[in-house]
Amino acid sequence: MQQNKRKRMPKSCKDKKERRETKMPKKLSKSICCLLITCNLICSCILPACATDVESAVDTPNTLESDLSMLSDSAYCNSADTALVPDYIKYVKDYSLKFMSNSQKRSDLKISRIYECYDPYGNITAFYITVSDNNDNPCGYVLLSMLINDNNPIVEYSYEGAGIIEKITDLLDTASGKLIYVAPDALYLDNLNGNFVRVQNNICTDIAVIESQYEEYLKIMGINTIIYQTAGGSFDGTKIQSWNDAAICTQTLIPNFSGGSNYFLMTDFSSGNVCAPTAATNMIWYWANDRNRAPALYKISGLGRTAAGTRIFNIMKSGMLTSVTSGTLDSTVLWGYQSYFDCDARCDSSNPSYSTWNYRYLETSSYFSSYKAAIDDGCPIHLMLRMANTVTAAGHDVFCIGYARNSSNQYYYAVMDGWYRYGRYIKNGSYPYIKGYKIWVST
Repeated sequence: MQQNKRKRMPKSCKDKKERRETKMPKKLSKSICCLLITCNLICSCILPACATDVESAVDTPNTLESDLSMLSDSAYCNSADTALVPDYIKYVKDYSLKFMSNSQKRSDLKISRIYECYDPYGNITAFYITVSDNNDNPCGYVLLSMLINDNNPIVEYSYEGAGIIEKITDLLDTASGKLIYVAPDALYLDNLNGNFVRVQNNICTDIAVIESQYEEYLKIMGINTIIYQTAGGSFDGTKIQSWNDAAICTQTLIPNFSGGSNYFLMTDFSSGNVCAPTAATNMIWYWANDRNRAPALYKISGLGRTAAGTRIFNIMKSGMLTSVTSGTLDSTVLWGYQSYFDCDARCDSSNPSYSTWNYRYLETSSYFSSYKAAIDDGCPIHLMLRMANTVTAAGHDVFCIGYARNSSNQYYYAVMDGWYRYGRYIKNGSYPYIKGYKIWVST
């Protein structure tokens, strides 16, 4: 097979110190060996590293020590002897495919790829699964996390595209490395040469920062062991809800939502940490474009989509005092809305002409019913996903457009997050702290 040239890592990662030796957290038992399977039902191959279609570089450590990893293509994909297939891969494949097929009520779906994700110590922490139809058209993805404190591992999914993995598909197909997953939206590409690039923003991150982020997430969530492991390190499917029942039963979106392709990405306006003003831009664009509300239209009247979005974003970014380096403080988010509407929030039912816009703060302690009620009331939410309950905590701001409920009565937020033009669903409780603003705009 012809060897492709490896993609260069970002310049910020060059000259990085050699990866230091680390010890596994005491609470986590040693996981099963490193194994990545590309399972597209066409039997492409079983590969090391990140589902690459080319052979690994010579320097790549040999982590395929199990006999299971040496199965031939035909043995895995076509053999009637299912005992040859690793139990956990069969379970992950069946679980994901059943969930996506049941949820969409489709029988023409198949697994495109299964990417294994690890913690800094070699334990498998997640499976990122992409799905397509029988004509190989992308039909979404599922992220199964092993870092959970209930029996539902599906922490994120979409019915469109491949999700954040799209940002590094070229690297995954040419680089020798693996994916590191330590918390929600904390996915890194490890090139096995001491460089760790955060997939979401392409920024090189020190391994010590990743380890700290991981330990903090485990502590906050009260996670003592990786859910699929038994004491001996083997797969224990009994800890996860039955895949026969896994499905989304109901989903609700805000009224007149015109579709994700009509909304904006962060990169439409700026590089850096601009998720908060981008979420606010999508909020105003919804009330102006989809709901035709006069106060939202006032400052962009007569402008095309691109010019209107840019104007909204610039007002929001300035009003929120957003820094492309350090982001936006939670305490300044409302300042952006106040700058756009040129007034504080107000709603006077006795004098509607005096009304402009209003909000309701949804605290981290709020039950999901509060978020559900906001959507049911026809109002989207400026949602703040946080790793800690502080105004400077790391996290991500998104435009929440709806919700979904699964077969176990667990809820998901439907969001446009500024990374890609289609939406995704995020499991309630996967982030340690979730809060937001329900935003309403007058006629």
